[in-house]
Amino acid sequence: MSVRDYVGGHLTTFLYAMPLLKRTPASVCLSKCLRNPPLWNKFEDYLAHYQLITTDDMLRKLTGVQGPTLCRLPDYTFYSWHGKLLKLPGFDSLLQRNAFKAWFYALFFQVALPFNCDIQDDQLIVYAPLNLTILFPLMEQLRLLGYSSHWMSECLENIIGNKVITTSRPPRVMPTRVKEAEKTYLNKKLTTTPFSAEMATLARIFQPLLPFSVPKNVLSLEPIYGYNFYLQSYVPMAGQINCLVLVLWNDDCLNSVGDELLGGVSSMHRDLWPVMDPSWGDEVDKIFKGSACEKFRETEAVFWSTFKCDLKTKIATAWMPESMVQEAKNKGWACGLWRTDIWRQMFFEPDYVKVAASRGTKWVEDALLEDIIDGIESVSVD
Repeated sequence: MSVRDYVGGHLTTFLYAMPLLKRTPASVCLSKCLRNPPLWNKFEDYLAHYQLITTDDMLRKLTGVQGPTLCRLPDYTFYSWHGKLLKLPGFDSLLQRNAFKAWFYALFFQVALPFNCDIQDDQLIVYAPLNLTILFPLMEQLRLLGYSSHWMSECLENIIGNKVITTSRPPRVMPTRVKEAEKTYLNKKLTTTPFSAEMATLARIFQPLLPFSVPKNVLSLEPIYGYNFYLQSYVPMAGQINCLVLVLWNDDCLNSVGDELLGGVSSMHRDLWPVMDPSWGDEVDKIFKGSACEKFRETEAVFWSTFKCDLKTKIATAWMPESMVQEAKNKGWACGLWRTDIWRQMFFEPDYVKVAASRGTKWVEDALLEDIIDGIESVSVD
């Protein structure tokens, strides 16, 4: 089997391609990096960026896969199942709990907040087409490898509940190389509020696939609808459509952030990333430390990575909680698309949720079951 790297590097290769192979050491998956080979100095850097895996031992424990012993090239290499993991896994085949949690939180931020990319050199562009849905089939695979459902449930609940305390950080360079991926920091609470509504919604949608039950006190049981956002102010930039995020935000608060910083609000529309990293102002650039930035992250913005977008009609469609969208309408929030590779807006003036959003189909968790019951009830017996 040969897999190219356009859809998330090794994360998708190990998640979707490897399980198609027979679980024997003789099964081989070839991996080709055709998009940006000059960017990777060594085989390990490629793994470090896409999956924050830094050693062969970590690779085996998190994927059940082993890499080559010779010819370890990032642009052309092969993987096979690790022999010891063909049997039932034991705890010696897993990461320790604290290491696992730190890795999972780091991977979450890697997907949710990818670092800015240099798009001037076509050979150095790193595509980031994955959204937060990738974490849910990943948790299913991790359970098959032997990781505790309780560990993953705890991570998910902490992300949804904005209770993440970790030694990990969002990415700070592009690409993330081994040295950066191995860094540990002091324990710090990192806000996940901008992403918690989407993670809670996805947890409800993916609940039948998860290897554990998510407590009802974590998930809101309010109605979920497919909302259509007509983004009439959308303006394309450089033709990149695979790295967009839909943002709902308080524009007055964003203006306050701009006033608090040197560049004014226009700089926020040019690069939103340092505002959204909850550790950047404390540990890297004090310009981004202040009450306005904290308020914007904690209460005044919602990021949504999982949506369908028709750029011809300028309509973005996403499953969202009714109360969240209604609250954004009542508060007069703005909405629009940002690129997550350079974190710049795709509009000159934002649209507003009250005008742009219209409610569509309701999500019904037991829709399939209801269809079956309706079908049975409709059958008459003579």
